[in-house]
Amino acid sequence: MQDKNIFQYALGGLIVIGFFSLLVILVKAEVPNNNMDLLNLTVGALIGSFATVVGYFFGSSKGSAEKTEQINKQSLESTQLIKEQAVTIGKQEVIIEKVKK
Repeated sequence: MQDKNIFQYALGGLIVIGFFSLLVILVKAEVPNNNMDLLNLTVGALIGSFATVVGYFFGSSKGSAEKTEQINKQSLESTQLIKEQAVTIGKQEVIIEKVKK
């Protein structure tokens, strides 16, 4: 697995764990009124991040990334096939040159 993918999965996992941990804490603990604004800001940021992670891993971004990877793989295979055909054609031309002489 590539380093970029490892980082994406780790960060996504951290966001999801943080989101659910904060929800559990909110259910079990009382929050002082003077910290309510900070709490609302934090929860809002985590909800947005959680939505982004879910959207990437289960939405069109993941499909787009997989499609791009497949296109790159097919392009590489096509390039290798063209190189092999060029070598074969080159060998045939050498044989024809020898036969003509």
